[in-house]
Order: sequence, then structure tokens, then C-alpha cells
Amino acid sequence: MEFTSRLAYIGGMPTHELFTEAYYGAGISNYPSAAFIFVPEVALKFCTALRVDDRAAMQNIPDTYFYPFAKLRDR
Repeated sequence: MEFTSRLAYIGGMPTHELFTEAYYGAGISNYPSAAFIFVPEVALKFCTALRVDDRAAMQNIPDTYFYPFAKLRDR
């Protein structure tokens, strides 16, 4: 995956991981997650998975951390 597109998204939502693949599909190639602030080790693993296009990790990390976090947050 190349990270040189001209289209950029700057955000910082704490659950950006739930939307990342859709953004990449639209040509947005950055990863502006607020998770780097409160769970940097998880965010770094996810970012690494994105850069090497590790689809299994890109699905596993949200399933095991970010979806449960979003469910708790929404309560």
C-alpha cells in the first residue's frame, strides 16, 4: 500500500480503526487515530498492519479491542 495520495483525512476519533479500511478504499492513506494517546501499543500494531496490508490483523485488532471499546463507550 502506498502512502503518497493527495487526498488526506485529518481527524483523531478514538475509534478510527472501525472506519480505516473504508477510508483507504476511498484513497485516504493516513491513520489519524486518537488511540495513539490512550493505547499507543494497540494503535502502533494497527498502523503496522495497515502499512504491510495485514488484513487478518486489521480485522482482529478492531474485533478484540476497538469494537468492545466502542460498545462500552456507547453505553
